[in-house]
Amino acid sequence: MARNTIDIHELLSACVSLCDAACGVIRDVQRSRESGETIGATMKDPTDSKSYLTIADKRAQQLIVDSLLQEWPGLAIVAEEEERDEGWEIPDRYRKCLVTDLDPGD
Repeated sequence: MARNTIDIHELLSACVSLCDAACGVIRDVQRSRESGETIGATMKDPTDSKSYLTIADKRAQQLIVDSLLQEWPGLAIVAEEEERDEGWEIPDRYRKCLVTDLDPGD
């Protein structure tokens, strides 16, 4: 159910927790790369050698945005990446961080 108001402390707490979880996603991709897998890098701007977009970028943002929208469906989010890693499912160990951090019983 969509809420009319958002508790800023809950939102900020969720953002911090999700950023930490997104770092875990990025580390997972790095470990995969180190074991020989490709990271699916593409250039967003062919004239800028620093504009690579990797699956780590897509997955980290996907985790953050999808989790925030699950908790606050009407939340307006401006995000850097336009693409998603459509075949990727958010691992449960990262999906649960938002629910746990917002649980007042913890």
